[in-house]
Amino acid sequence: MIPNNNNNYIKLENIYFNVTGADGVGKDSVLKNILKLLTGYKTFREPGGTKEAEVIREIILCIDDDQRESFFEQVKTLNLLPLTKDYIKKAYDIFKQSGNLDQANDETVGLMEAYLYAASRNETNNKLVTPSLEEGLTVIGSRSVACSMAYQANARNLGYEVVWNINKPALTKTPDFEIYLDIPTELAMDRLSGRTGKQDRLDNESFEFHRKTREGYLDYYEKYCPYSVYKIDASGTIEENTLKVLDVLNKYRQN
Repeated sequence: MIPNNNNNYIKLENIYFNVTGADGVGKDSVLKNILKLLTGYKTFREPGGTKEAEVIREIILCIDDDQRESFFEQVKTLNLLPLTKDYIKKAYDIFKQSGNLDQANDETVGLMEAYLYAASRNETNNKLVTPSLEEGLTVIGSRSVACSMAYQANARNLGYEVVWNINKPALTKTPDFEIYLDIPTELAMDRLSGRTGKQDRLDNESFEFHRKTREGYLDYYEKYCPYSVYKIDASGTIEENTLKVLDVLNKYRQN
């Protein structure tokens, strides 16, 4: 049973960690349970986390090119960091050159996405993560650069080196550790098909896309990841997976 005492059960002091995993693993539900047991933290999602990054999120996930154009114009009016402006310009140029994003190949879509995710990451790292840690808070993220390595590098066929090099300038702060929730792609697809809420562009990708996404996560953590990662079998219930994450956090705290 998940504890309900958020005063004494688990205390984390001034650390930064992310919870990641492919679509359908139950990240959001597990993270929601974890946050009920913590105090003194800031949390964010990727893409997103700041005003600027939330608009970038809309560009990535919307399914209509006219809406995407509108969000591009909106984000250009915001107070963006210089590196973010550069990422946005490159993404916008790719978008305009594609003509119709729905008909563009995976590499074109992936490159636009890679620049946009890096843009969001740059804003969040500099405007939320670093300032919060300097205040002595714990920072908890949903998703990370691992997602770009999984989705854009592998599933979109851009290659790991290309995506890693795009993101390196934005990684001004890396987590102390990351928790990766892993399930077989077949189970993830079953869970996605049972969703009743709003579906975004990535939810509607093929089985092969989601299989390559999982493969990309595993490759990243084995070959590229510069920080500690805890891999959790998330095939169980949300409660079971929450308890597994709590066990990781308690072990980390005791080290």
